[in-house]
Amino acid sequence: MFLFAENSEQAKELLPIYMLTAGADFHQPPARRPNGAALHQILFVDRGAVRVRCDKGEFLLEQGSAAFMKKGYPIFYERVSDESRTGWISFDGKGVEPLLRYFNAEPFSFQSDAPLKELRRTCTKAVEHKAPSELLSRLAYDLVITYFQSLSAENKSSALCAAKAYIEERYRDDLSVSDMAAAAGISSSLLYRLFRTEQGCTPVEYLRGVRLGQAKRLLLEAPQLPISQIAVACGFADTAYFCKVFRDREHATPNGYRKQYMA
Repeated sequence: MFLFAENSEQAKELLPIYMLTAGADFHQPPARRPNGAALHQILFVDRGAVRVRCDKGEFLLEQGSAAFMKKGYPIFYERVSDESRTGWISFDGKGVEPLLRYFNAEPFSFQSDAPLKELRRTCTKAVEHKAPSELLSRLAYDLVITYFQSLSAENKSSALCAAKAYIEERYRDDLSVSDMAAAAGISSSLLYRLFRTEQGCTPVEYLRGVRLGQAKRLLLEAPQLPISQIAVACGFADTAYFCKVFRDREHATPNGYRKQYMA
């Protein structure tokens, strides 16, 4: 299904965002656009999968994915099989660029379309029933905002998981916050905010917690190991500092903890 919205030239001039076309369950032919599309669009993979190539690399968008493609951005995409179907919303307007700058939007991005499903369906029906331009403008605005807000949340969750995995793998090393942020692909300040918001601690406090968790495990599983070796094995270069941190957290010395739980 391919639908055109009935937008007057006056509406395009006055409205900050206007929706021009919408589609659903479309048998996607190869789209080769060396000069990009004439309109911004959010593409939906309704069935099967779509392969996308651009200067960021090659990506396989599976069923349930949504992708933003900025107008004028060189891109190529095609269905992976005959069963593949796509849908889309195309839009433009003088209000789009400020929104993209606000969200620091890349010219191409993708995510799960779960947060967009109902809104996308509403947009398509509105175009199908030739809704007024003002309503289409509001729906397009809502769709763009929802897409980038959910993309931001998804990226933050992914970055936090990457940082935590890096810490849990490299806790023995002398890690800095900048090391953790680089592993997550974000800035140190954003990493700090994510840990404070999602974990209730700083990245350094999280690292310390991981190290202490490993130390507690070794204290009980390797009773033959001296405290100094456990300290080094868990990323504490100084045994005295390890004992202080352990006592502050567990209200017992490492030896006292070992005796208490191995008695």
